[in-house]
Amino acid sequence: MRKRWAHRLRVLEALAWLTLAAVAVRATPFHRLAGGDGGGANASTADLRRGFEVAAAVRRAARLSPQRFRCLAQALAARAMLRRRGLSGRLHLSAGRGADGIEAHAWLSLGDAVVLGRGAPPGQVELARFD
Repeated sequence: MRKRWAHRLRVLEALAWLTLAAVAVRATPFHRLAGGDGGGANASTADLRRGFEVAAAVRRAARLSPQRFRCLAQALAARAMLRRRGLSGRLHLSAGRGADGIEAHAWLSLGDAVVLGRGAPPGQVELARFD
């Protein structure tokens, strides 16, 4: 029962961060959003568990919200939530040609594990990593 409430609180926190991230994506120059904090360090099993819990909360909040939150807003929200927990995630960006022109994708890793997103989709190339 306690775990369920902890998850619900994480989902509410994720919804708040998603909303802030979506606004920031529209209003802030990207170089200010992507500033680094050393996300390349190895992550312990406990850190990875917390990372996956945060990612699950972000995905659930994005699904439950009437607003559509794209992958960049989700990755930024998860990264902010990880920072609040003393963890540093690495933001990844990829791009490639799609049916409607250039398509881009963002995901988040913690250590060597992808915790949010699936990495670069087929046909896309990773362009940048922000620690």
